[in-house]
Amino acid sequence: MQWYWNFQGAKLGAWTAALAVIAGCAGGTGDEEIGADAAALEAGGANAAGGAAPALCAIPGTTGEHLAHLSGVHFNYDPAGLAVDRIKGRIKPSHGKLRWKEKPHADSYLDEIRASGSFTPTVDGAALSYDVTTTEDSGAVDVTEVEETWQGCQLTRRTRPAGGGDQDWLTQQGSWDGQVYAYTQERISRTHGGRIVLDGQRSADGSWSEYHEGWLNWTDIYEIWSGNADGYSHVYWEQNWGDAYIWGTDERFRDGGLHRYIRYVWEWCVPWVDLTVGYDGTGAGTATTCGTTWVEYDGEWYEEAYLIPCSLAITGGVHSAALCDTKDVLVFNEDIGRHNAVDKIFGECLLKDIKTEGRVIVTSGRISSEILLKVSRRNIPIIISKSAPTDLGVKLADELGITLLGFARGKRVNVYTNNWRVSR
Repeated sequence: MQWYWNFQGAKLGAWTAALAVIAGCAGGTGDEEIGADAAALEAGGANAAGGAAPALCAIPGTTGEHLAHLSGVHFNYDPAGLAVDRIKGRIKPSHGKLRWKEKPHADSYLDEIRASGSFTPTVDGAALSYDVTTTEDSGAVDVTEVEETWQGCQLTRRTRPAGGGDQDWLTQQGSWDGQVYAYTQERISRTHGGRIVLDGQRSADGSWSEYHEGWLNWTDIYEIWSGNADGYSHVYWEQNWGDAYIWGTDERFRDGGLHRYIRYVWEWCVPWVDLTVGYDGTGAGTATTCGTTWVEYDGEWYEEAYLIPCSLAITGGVHSAALCDTKDVLVFNEDIGRHNAVDKIFGECLLKDIKTEGRVIVTSGRISSEILLKVSRRNIPIIISKSAPTDLGVKLADELGITLLGFARGKRVNVYTNNWRVSR
């Protein structure tokens, strides 16, 4: 059982945003279309756009709810809860296009959510395919592929990480009765990491709850996932062997903070771990571990268990590095030293015969001349960091013909040398 949160996804998300610059993906924001001359478009309504938008059931938190707020070809509304302040977008029936953006609440760890894709009207519903791009305050970017099939008030929805394979799809199927959306949801189990199916319900106010009870390797498995429209989510999980069990809770808050509690219930001892981690990756907690001692009772010696308390500190004080192409992260490593993090990348490439020539190095550390020399020896033309380069590092990168980018945060990055490789 893992006793920590994996923040690697958030880090790599930020790097994906930086790589988008190299791939030539850092174009317009899309506000031009969403915020185009609304009066002119709405004057003609949906028919002026060349057809009527599909009528979908207004299931909370879905595209059906968006289209329920259509005015002409646009929708612009304040959804339930505190997580999102505004959702606005438009649909182009004649082109089969749909896009929208969501503005999270000011105290949310999310900066923006954008979606764009296509839809095809059917006799009793529609088929939709779109990508959802979520950008965090830190600049981390996550892209999810979504496919939806609507038949009346029945919805089948599949999601997977962008670029994932067929085995990565997670499916949701359900129906809406006007008050409650009842559904089944595939998820990756919090207890064993495999695929499970949960029975769920979502209410009109955006609150939801899902339950799974199963059996794996002579162990009872229980999981309850829940959340609301205010940006709070909670997972309870339990593994029960009959004579001993483990249970825990994971909570995420609107500001990105996390809380985890794990309790081990054994016949002879009950240790626990309690951690709170902020969005910046730092935090603190307490824990107990079990110790034993011998005690005398009525002339007999017995082994007795006792709890040993301890305090935990989470600093997040590590550097990260990755070898990438323009689409994917190929190798990832962390270390307390920025040089070691990069060295681990090249070491893994040697052991696994991974090509480095023509690739991209992304790192969290300061880019010095020593780092530049390591990159140059492996014929890597581009290096990106969220930190600053040294003056000597910039001069050396220019002499070696390496494209050096620093302060890669969110949608911004500074290009210091050989900018001909960067598409703006």
